[in-house]
Amino acid sequence: MRLKALLDKTNNQMIKLFREIRYDLMEKNKTGKYFKYAIGEIVLVVIGILIALSINNWNEDRKDSEMKNNALDELKHDLTKSLEDIEQNLGNQKDFLESAWRIKKHLVTSSVFADSLGNDLLRMTRDEFLIPVSKTYSAIKSAGFKIITNDSIRMETNRVYEVLFSRIIKVTSHEPDIEAYFTEYIQQNFSIISTDTLYQSSPDIETLTTRELWSLGNGFNSKYIPIDYNHFRTDPEFSILYDKSTRWRMKKIMRYKLARDAVKNLIRLIEENGATK
Repeated sequence: MRLKALLDKTNNQMIKLFREIRYDLMEKNKTGKYFKYAIGEIVLVVIGILIALSINNWNEDRKDSEMKNNALDELKHDLTKSLEDIEQNLGNQKDFLESAWRIKKHLVTSSVFADSLGNDLLRMTRDEFLIPVSKTYSAIKSAGFKIITNDSIRMETNRVYEVLFSRIIKVTSHEPDIEAYFTEYIQQNFSIISTDTLYQSSPDIETLTTRELWSLGNGFNSKYIPIDYNHFRTDPEFSILYDKSTRWRMKKIMRYKLARDAVKNLIRLIEENGATK
C-alpha cells in the first residue's frame, strides 16, 4: 500500500509538471511541441494507471495467499488435535477388545469367576467415539472450498471429515454404541463393586486433580461381578451380545486406523504445501 501511495503521489506530481509545460508551450504558441507533450502526458498517465492496477492486483493476490496459508495452518492444527483423540480412542478400543477376549477365555476354561476379571468385564462393555475439531473445516465448507486450491488437499479433507470421521462420531457411527447395547443386560445380571477408596470417601470435587476425576469417571477401580456366574457362563443372551459387540469393536478399530492414517497423510500434504504451524 505504501508503494502504491508513493506511485500515486509521483504520478500527480508528473501530471502537474506536464500541465505547467503545456501551459508554457501554449503561451509561446509552440503547437507541435504542445501535442507531443500532451501525448507523452497521456502515455505516462496510462502507464501510471496500469502500474497502480498491477500493484493492487499483486496486493490482493498476496492477501488471498495469506488467507489460504492461514486456513491450511488452522486446518492442520485442528487435524492434529483430532489425531490425539483418535490415538487415545484407538488405544482404549484395543484395550476393551483384549478385555473381551480374556473374559471369553475364562468362561470357556473356568467354572469359577475370578474377581481379577471384574474390571475386564466392565471394560468390555465400554465404548469410545471421536469428537473431532472441525471449526476450520466448517468455515472452509461454508466458503465452498474455494480457500483450498490444491486438489489433493481439498479432496482428502472432504474424505476425512465427511466419510472417515462421520463413521466414528457417535451420532453417525456405522456401529452401535456398545455401552448402550449392554446396559439392560448389565442391570439385570451384574453387581458393581468399587475398590476406589477415594470414591468411597465422598471427596471434595474441588480438591481432585484432573487425573483423579478421569479415573473416577471411567471406573478404573470398579468391577462388574456376575450375580449368578453359572447362569452367566452359559447364557445364550450374553453369547449373542458378546459376539455382536466383539465384531462391532473390531470394525470400530479398523475405522479408527483408517482415520488415523488418513489424517497423518493429510497433515503431510498440508505441510508440503505451505502450512507453517
